[in-house]
Amino acid sequence: MIEKFIENTENGLLTESEAFIKKQQQQKFELYLAKSEIPSFYHNIDFEQYQGNKTSEAFKQIRYYSDNIDKSIFDHVSLYLWGGNGTQKTALACNIGKEAMRKGLRVKFILAGDLIAKFMKLQGYSKDPILQQEIDDLRTYDVILLDDCWDEEKAMYWKNSSSLIIAEWDIFLRGILANGVKVVMTSNHTLDIVSQKYGVSLFELLDRNFHQVHLTDSVKQLRKLNVADAFKGMK
Repeated sequence: MIEKFIENTENGLLTESEAFIKKQQQQKFELYLAKSEIPSFYHNIDFEQYQGNKTSEAFKQIRYYSDNIDKSIFDHVSLYLWGGNGTQKTALACNIGKEAMRKGLRVKFILAGDLIAKFMKLQGYSKDPILQQEIDDLRTYDVILLDDCWDEEKAMYWKNSSSLIIAEWDIFLRGILANGVKVVMTSNHTLDIVSQKYGVSLFELLDRNFHQVHLTDSVKQLRKLNVADAFKGMK
């Protein structure tokens, strides 16, 4: 059993024990993690398990952002992680989110395709107040992890995006960025694809608010080996 209070030897007053404080912090983190909707696959993966060059400029920038995400130097600074399949973008984004939660920040994970689907449903004639509330609630978080952006293969709405969809993205992103919500966005594409396919206005909004980090170290082959290992005990 963890003692809540210990006696201060200097003045004889009772103070909260370090073990009790750490337990409270861990409980708060676990509560935030449960509400964040970060996929359970990433709950126990930390920065030390990054399968790549930890001395690379890309990795060092991600760690620096994560370590200082609650500092004023990163007010209105968001992060854009891009690279090919298997370059650990989502894992790194989730690690940033978990570190933010340990600092007391509220974090939400959402697939970009799911967010687009919500936008599409809200454009119908029958407004869904529950769905609208879900979108509005996103504006109340400190950090949003927006995964798999701008990929036509991941959501049909990217491929069939109309000016109406682009406008929804513009309104949503302008609103959360102006309110100081930090966004960690992942994509298989450089940010230039936004200018090419979704308009200069949206590109410029992202370009002036996001710092791009290019990831190249892939774990695709390693994951294939790990999956194959599951069958080694078969007789």
